Amino acid sequence: MSVPDILEALMLAAFSVGWYWSISVMIWTRRPYGKSRAFICCTISGYGLGLTAKIIEWQAGEAFSYLIVLYSWNLTMTVVDLALVIFLTRRTGGAVRLGY
Repeated sequence: MSVPDILEALMLAAFSVGWYWSISVMIWTRRPYGKSRAFICCTISGYGLGLTAKIIEWQAGEAFSYLIVLYSWNLTMTVVDLALVIFLTRRTGGAVRLGY
């Protein structure tokens, strides 16, 4: 792996930790505080485009990049986050109470 690949992998790992944290807080509180479906959809698109780029490189004859696995994992976690936002927003009737 090249240095740029290592840095990209570390970036994806950091984002992954952020998604775990976000999902765990949402499950714990059962409320999608501060969540934007549009933002999550943009993020899903970004992971999808990054994944597609790595797959195209692989299909063009480059060696398999383990970044494909990281992009796939983050894409999956982001879709889970979106599903939880949709579910919890519907469960609360679209109104999210602020405060305790």
